[in-house]
Amino acid sequence: MSDDPFLAGKGPQRGQILFALAFAGFAIFILSNLGNQTEWVERSTLFAQPGFWPGAAGAGMVLFGLLHLRGLRRGKGMRRPWISRADRAEARIWLRPLEYTAWFMVYVLAVPRIGHLPATMIFAPALTWRLGYRNPRLLWAAVVFGASYLLAKLLTDETNAAIVVGMLSIWVTVGLAPMAIAVWVPPEPHALVVLTMVALLATAGHYTMTLAFAAAPVTVTQPVTFLQLVWAVALGALFFDEGVDIWVVAGGLVILGSVTFITWREAMLKRRTVTPPAPATKV
Repeated sequence: MSDDPFLAGKGPQRGQILFALAFAGFAIFILSNLGNQTEWVERSTLFAQPGFWPGAAGAGMVLFGLLHLRGLRRGKGMRRPWISRADRAEARIWLRPLEYTAWFMVYVLAVPRIGHLPATMIFAPALTWRLGYRNPRLLWAAVVFGASYLLAKLLTDETNAAIVVGMLSIWVTVGLAPMAIAVWVPPEPHALVVLTMVALLATAGHYTMTLAFAAAPVTVTQPVTFLQLVWAVALGALFFDEGVDIWVVAGGLVILGSVTFITWREAMLKRRTVTPPAPATKV
């Protein structure tokens, strides 16, 4: 087996081919979008700004990226395959965040075409399966969980938030009582105080969430629940001395940013002036 660090996928050379390809490709993309911004100034030999220096920088990026590729191709001990297993593993790491965004974007695009309920019933078990939770009971739990959100949305269209939360508190208590009685342990006074505070906060959260369901469509309110990632990370860092995973926070921000953009775009489309047909303007 070769001792070359690039072939072994170790050290600083891991993923260099992938980096050089991405670097050169991005530079070519920049150059292709400059268009005719770079023009000659009339009666002179100077370039008009601001196109020249970005163009020169882009050309340099392409040149150095290709030279980097050429050096790797002719490196000592370099043998086929040209893109090694280490590079393929590196590419999967780079592309993995795009998969998470793709799941959300496909769901948002599917809802207007096939409806909230069919899209949720399809995507909830599919995403659960993708995450590795392939027990049939867990798949059914995902379906029921998605349907519960849609049912809550329908209820908020028919009645006010206080009634919805009140019925939720009553019937959930009745439904869970048999299982709670079977394993009941009398709580200590301080535990009872903590549980009471948790119950009050949970009820307030359900009430505000029900108000949100009544004020906006599920395609807007549901993705905002990814803010729970931010709250959970902040709580763990502040009170439990846990490390902050920046990628978890970044993923939640990407989802929220996508929701904000899509909501803004739909609002702009609704404001677009539509010219009425000729007969509609006649009385």
